[in-house]
Amino acid sequence: MTSGAPQNSPDPKDQLAEMIVKVLMTGGIGAGSIGAFWSLFKDSDVPKAIASAAIGVAITYGAKLLSPLHQGTERRLEATGKAIDGKIDNFIEDLQTRGADDPYLQLQKEDCQTSLCDGITQVFTPLLEEIFVPLSMTFTDRHPGWMNELNEWADNWECLGNSPSSQKDTQIWQWLKQAETDSKQGVAFRRMAILAWGGYGKTTLLRHIAYIYSSKQHRRYGVNAKVPIFLPLKTYGKLVAKTPALTLPEVVMQHHVPHLSRDLALPENWAIAKLKAGEAVLLLDGLDEVKEDIRPQVAQWLKRELREYPKSIAILTSRPKAYDEQPIATKLEMRMRIWVEPFNTMQQERFIKDWYQYQESYANHGRSTSDVTRRAEEKAVKLLGQIRERPEIEDLAKIPLLLNMIATFHRLSPNVQLPKRKVDLYQAICKLQLVDRPGAKELETLLTETNAQTILQKLALEMVLNDREKTVEQGVLVERLARYLTAENEAVDAREFLQEVVRVSELLVEKEVGEYEFAHWSFQEYLAAKEIFDRQPDQFVIDRLMIPEWKPLILMYSSLLKNPSALIRSMLDQNLTDLARAALQETTKKVDPAIEQELERLSHQVTHSTYTKLEALLKAGNWKEADQETFKVMLEVAGKTDRGYLDPEDLEHFPCEDLLTIDRLWVEASDGHFGFSVQKKIWEKCGSPMDYNDDYKKFLEKVGWQRGGNWVGYDDLMFSPSLSLAGELPWGEVGEVWGWWVFLWFLFSRAATCEL
Repeated sequence: MTSGAPQNSPDPKDQLAEMIVKVLMTGGIGAGSIGAFWSLFKDSDVPKAIASAAIGVAITYGAKLLSPLHQGTERRLEATGKAIDGKIDNFIEDLQTRGADDPYLQLQKEDCQTSLCDGITQVFTPLLEEIFVPLSMTFTDRHPGWMNELNEWADNWECLGNSPSSQKDTQIWQWLKQAETDSKQGVAFRRMAILAWGGYGKTTLLRHIAYIYSSKQHRRYGVNAKVPIFLPLKTYGKLVAKTPALTLPEVVMQHHVPHLSRDLALPENWAIAKLKAGEAVLLLDGLDEVKEDIRPQVAQWLKRELREYPKSIAILTSRPKAYDEQPIATKLEMRMRIWVEPFNTMQQERFIKDWYQYQESYANHGRSTSDVTRRAEEKAVKLLGQIRERPEIEDLAKIPLLLNMIATFHRLSPNVQLPKRKVDLYQAICKLQLVDRPGAKELETLLTETNAQTILQKLALEMVLNDREKTVEQGVLVERLARYLTAENEAVDAREFLQEVVRVSELLVEKEVGEYEFAHWSFQEYLAAKEIFDRQPDQFVIDRLMIPEWKPLILMYSSLLKNPSALIRSMLDQNLTDLARAALQETTKKVDPAIEQELERLSHQVTHSTYTKLEALLKAGNWKEADQETFKVMLEVAGKTDRGYLDPEDLEHFPCEDLLTIDRLWVEASDGHFGFSVQKKIWEKCGSPMDYNDDYKKFLEKVGWQRGGNWVGYDDLMFSPSLSLAGELPWGEVGEVWGWWVFLWFLFSRAATCEL
């Protein structure tokens, strides 16, 4: 200790090191900057001698410290001792880490900037930011302990405005902003599971997030800068299943970064520093695309690794079945479970107009003059008109992938009416990609010289039969194609055929080096269904009706049949009433008159059986279980059991007969105390509020969903006609997804139409 110094005063060597770091952080070393350097220290209590030494050392050693940084292991400032050496090492290490962000961000941006639509040959492939339409999403689960706080927080979102559809563009960014806080909600939003079926835009959403962060546009959404790390789990899942000892930083540094560029040299600790500091956003795409046999291992690995980095945000995407049906022992559960909603009419219009504007502009050498804009608007309006005139096409247009397919088909075949059914759309797209477009462009391709679709049908079916195979290694694929080509008497080399299918049609794509798959699962299912239709007896499908994973393919197949009556009868014989109902909805064909009468009778039986359990629970006074069964029944009636929630459009078209039946069962069992009609009368007495205002809060108090202005937890309801306030049930788990007020707007509107 220096003589005369206070006992607890810092070591002068440490003070000198701190000063040198401050000098270096200003970015200047030259003598002309000494005055600026001195201003850093003049107001501090650091002795002037130390400050002067800091400036002198920085000038003397600045070149060695900063040019180049990677020579930091060289002995520095020998006269100042180990303390200064260590602090400068740490400073330089931090500079190296931060300095590496920009080249990484540029590469991640380039990797995610293109709007990729699996399976669609774009006329001109747009950049993501030019046609991206923000997705609407909803919460789907209660979260005990803090869900009421989350609802209260959501009520105060400025972005929600006064209607359920206002400004949902920024929804995901509101959640990411919340994830930056240390509140309960913030911690929860650092672990999000985004769920939806194929084609709903899950991957596109993650690419959008990666693009915004990596292009430094985050300020538009009020969030802090982050480093996005986009990891397709189908690729990296195989890696960690094979080598589970790998850590997340090792996966990033040894595999993800080289995937972006083998020339990018990052500091050794770059990934772990970002993850530990909470400066990373992990975008984990496609848990459902990980093979089932290794999915538990991958989930276990993710659980282990995410636990190490609680400050960083992680967003996982998956189809719901793969996420929900994980084995308990290895189940990966994210704190927030969120559903992607189908496109509404405004989203459809925005996508089509932006898409056509882009296509017309690039078709005219990048010009966006008034005449180009006018033509784009005319074509967009024409397409939207066809969609609005055809309910069956309008339903398809709710799915982003299919909307992209529809737009592409319309642009390439402007004088052809859109197909009426999903199966017809796939058929038209396949013909367009394999025959019409190559022929129109006079492309020299083997596809026009062979029956390419037949070959792809055979491949699709073999992949489905081979444990629903999604990816095929190149050598195996070439062997299969050679076998199919021989069977069809085609004198074509299998490797050349594969190259042409990938290059021209894009129905097959090379996702990884040497590994191929159909561009989207729906093409594989359509082609497999078509192969069964062309070459297999009905019994081939009947034998597989009980396999849940075959449902989409079976529905494709049933819509191809000229008369699906026998197949539907087989479904009913096996008590597969939901499948039979779905098959009936898919077909536009008339069934035999005798079968038609039986189907009508069976339909009534199915309807009755739908309410058997609900009726029994209500009669037994099991009110809580009956409330939960009501939710399940409404999903079944609306055909949304797989999706797991009802949106406003589902309520607007909910069958009146079923709504009246549900209400009647509740009213009769509770002697008029419970039921939708009971709630509707109370709502009307409160002024039929159409906003979350004082009148609506009065309604919530009257039915017992709020007490003293605070939300009542589900388990705190009374569940008894003798104890509950009138109208407490059905409580409406159906409505919690959207918020009770939004749900009831549409429910009571439908109730009025149905004269409830």
